[in-house]
Amino acid sequence: MIRSGHAPCSTSPEASMKRGIVSILTLGVLGVPGTAQGQKTIPDGSRVEVVLINSTANAQPLTIPWDYDATTSPTLAPNGELVLGSFTQPNAVSNVGFRNLASPLPPVVPPLITLARTAQGFELRWASEAGLEYSPQATSDFTTWIDLAPSPLTGTGAAMTHLIPTSASSIRIYRLSVRRP
Repeated sequence: MIRSGHAPCSTSPEASMKRGIVSILTLGVLGVPGTAQGQKTIPDGSRVEVVLINSTANAQPLTIPWDYDATTSPTLAPNGELVLGSFTQPNAVSNVGFRNLASPLPPVVPPLITLARTAQGFELRWASEAGLEYSPQATSDFTTWIDLAPSPLTGTGAAMTHLIPTSASSIRIYRLSVRRP
């Protein structure tokens, strides 16, 4: 996580953008300190997440204009932050504002996995979510985890399984690594 431009929130709150390009979003105008005019461009196609950060010891009420007709009024807790969403920098010159933000993605919640003995070995089973990637892993020492599949398995929204052949079984601990692609 990259953070830049932290300053106490006041009547003009600042937002820090993270995950790739470090930027500041102030009252809907995108810019980064650094050039003669105080602006740098974000490379085309870059994904930027917008986070409002309150680095003061006091709660800060805000009014954020989403578009020309709608606003939201969150309160930032002392030393708190609020993920507003993300956007992808367009390939053409464009005024990017709060109206361009996609909702933040919900956190990935790992599913419950079960292990069952079959005639061929052991079968790991879990409920998948479409669009997530799953990597079944094993260890015998809780330090070194090995992937059991040659590449991540793409979730389908249905139950998924991974067979562990009997020849590969020994005393092992299994887990499922889950991530967004």
